[in-house]
Amino acid sequence: MKTKFIKYNNLFKIMYLGELLFLHDGIMNVRNTIVQKIYGENIKILDMCTGIGENVINISKLKKSAEITAIDISPKAIQILQKRILRKKIQNVHIKKMDAGRTNFEDGEFNYVLISLVLHELESKYIDRILNESKRLIRDKGELIVTEWKKPSSFFKKLKFQFLYLIEPSDFKKFLKMDLKKYLEDRDLRVKEVISSNYTITYFCETNIDNNI
Repeated sequence: MKTKFIKYNNLFKIMYLGELLFLHDGIMNVRNTIVQKIYGENIKILDMCTGIGENVINISKLKKSAEITAIDISPKAIQILQKRILRKKIQNVHIKKMDAGRTNFEDGEFNYVLISLVLHELESKYIDRILNESKRLIRDKGELIVTEWKKPSSFFKKLKFQFLYLIEPSDFKKFLKMDLKKYLEDRDLRVKEVISSNYTITYFCETNIDNNI
């Protein structure tokens, strides 16, 4: 498997720069869009392949009653996120080193499972492993929220987007042409809603009723 694991020591600042350039885009801020679509009190949320933890940090601020779990297979990513959580004095985030395709959580343990800007870095067989594991972990009436990059339409934004081609896998352009909605639906996920921002697209999915735990 040719999964690309980022050297966090060298690329942490670049990753954060990418957050500022592409994801914190005023009213089109995809991180805020995700939070606004998470409903309920005392819910359980899993962020798979959490990386530097932008999702969980943002959610923890606005969903203080939620129990949030962040997992990543990279020890360095875990170390960085732990430091960020301590520095920000966040109390409702639990961090675990774990393979997203083979977790040790119980069936139907989470109300929401998040996979953000991850799938484009993986081979299809590992994408399927993560999606299957996500379906196992989502409880009845829960949601899988998948965010991926989307090639922008305007000339200026296309110029900015070139930055990603420098740091993403070699087949990144090929991934961008993929019909991800169809890919998800072919794997027994029902896409309830799709929200696009300038540089990303987010799919809000539920498992088909016959597959719900």
